[in-house]
Amino acid sequence: MATGIVINQQALYNTGLFKEWSHEAFNNLNDIGVSQHASLGTVAQEMGNDLREIDLHSYIGVCRIHNHFKLNSEEVIELSFGSCLNDRLTKVQTDAGVAYLNPIQVKGGSETVPIPYMWAFDKVTRLFFPVQFFDGSNVIMRQRFFEIVTEKRDQLVDFLRRFIDRVSTNSVEDDMGFYIRYDNLISRQAGETLVEDTCVADRKQWILPTTKEAMQQSLAETRKTHPTAFTSQTHWYFDDNLGVGTVDCQSHCINHCSSHPRGE
Repeated sequence: MATGIVINQQALYNTGLFKEWSHEAFNNLNDIGVSQHASLGTVAQEMGNDLREIDLHSYIGVCRIHNHFKLNSEEVIELSFGSCLNDRLTKVQTDAGVAYLNPIQVKGGSETVPIPYMWAFDKVTRLFFPVQFFDGSNVIMRQRFFEIVTEKRDQLVDFLRRFIDRVSTNSVEDDMGFYIRYDNLISRQAGETLVEDTCVADRKQWILPTTKEAMQQSLAETRKTHPTAFTSQTHWYFDDNLGVGTVDCQSHCINHCSSHPRGE
């Protein structure tokens, strides 16, 4: 199984708070059309305060756990950075123009096995499990992962115990997760935010910088043909001065593939 070759999972298992990857668990996550109804902003802000208090906010953000499509056995969702939307072959480490997410089949023996970077919470077992992975060739994200599971381990465990209390109190166990921050490795101009879009038919996603105004204009245009289109916040990340940034997901509840993705 893919779990056997995901790097350094043992350090997470040793905390007693994690369990293995499973494509079935990913497939059982709420679809974004369901998850978008869960109100998470307030609990996200509370978790941001927790992260600042334990000085982990530069490493960790929180997220809306959901999926847009299903995975096959041995597949994982992998995120990688590119220089621009029209060049899927060139990978970059930082100052990225776009982030791509797509299913890959994990194979043994690779030097760049995927790095877990996003986790959901199982309210039955009360354990966290990985739901998305980062391109293992990205040395910056590899370093962030290792720092979190080694020198930041005690802070991580502190945060996760608070996380469990907050999602249980607010009954959002199925909808809230956490992730290793990658948002600050994507280039943005002043006033730009990050927007996620999806081609469900091809099982591909991408994240691009755009302005809030352009995002709202795009949504209004999409609603002319797809009235159920919506925007939902999917990531929250936090700075030193009580500020919060978000990644927004634009979606409508049919299979679609935009010929001109948001922000292009």
